[in-house]
Amino acid sequence: MLEIPEAVNRRIDAVLAQLPGLSPGLVVDTHYDVPEALTARRWFETLPHGAGYARRLMPVMATGALVAVAESVCAQALQPYLAPDDTVVGTRVEIEHAAPAPAGTRLRLQARVVEVRDRGRTVHFAVDVSASDRRVCSARVILRAVNALRFGTRLAAVRP
Repeated sequence: MLEIPEAVNRRIDAVLAQLPGLSPGLVVDTHYDVPEALTARRWFETLPHGAGYARRLMPVMATGALVAVAESVCAQALQPYLAPDDTVVGTRVEIEHAAPAPAGTRLRLQARVVEVRDRGRTVHFAVDVSASDRRVCSARVILRAVNALRFGTRLAAVRP
């Protein structure tokens, strides 16, 4: 296992103490076109335990895919505020999937920072996803900025 010298750890802590300029109210507004590959039917076909029943699922965006898209918009919003050696990891997602989104649907995603904690290292988002004038989902996403080297070291220790 790679050991990071304490002096490097202290320097990393000093440089990455907070995400400057990030505050509640920041909004990212973007669009996403639902691909066929992320419909429940197509996505579940790729899973060993889903292949047997995937053909009975509807050709609409899978809830898990909505989670990934919502989280990715939040991660995109944080990129300008990250130190060069930082990355983000998801720590919590709560989602209400309210309406279907068939393949080809253009989604509007609005992610808003609602809370910043831990000197800017933990960021809470409210995400609204709509298609035309109907709500597709609402989500709360929590992301944490972490040092990629440190995270990679911990990850290496738990890999099978």
